[in-house]
Amino acid sequence: MKSFTEFLQEESTTYKPPSGAAKSAQKALDWKAKYGDEVKAMTKTGWHRANQLAKREELSYDTVKRMHSFFSRHKGNEEIADEKKDTPWKDNGYVSYLGWGGAAGRDWAKSIVNSQNQED
Repeated sequence: MKSFTEFLQEESTTYKPPSGAAKSAQKALDWKAKYGDEVKAMTKTGWHRANQLAKREELSYDTVKRMHSFFSRHKGNEEIADEKKDTPWKDNGYVSYLGWGGAAGRDWAKSIVNSQNQED
């Protein structure tokens, strides 16, 4: 079991997203800016996360865990659906996948969570 001090240190540790995650998130943001209401993907939280990632803001461990959870729940969204190949911004799953950092964000969050789990 963690001591109170270890818990506080964990809560104050932040992580800077990799540039690949920032680029993926920015792509989703750019589509939203360009195509407006045609982009129906993501909740308010998802768009907030995309903005954080695009700016490469430092994220708490709790946020990184939520990213890891997102990717665990949304397997299969890393590819554009065949019927949306010409309009990828209309593929809600794919836009969400990018908005949460794409492959770089998925791998980054997974490595941090796995590392933390090994320490526990």
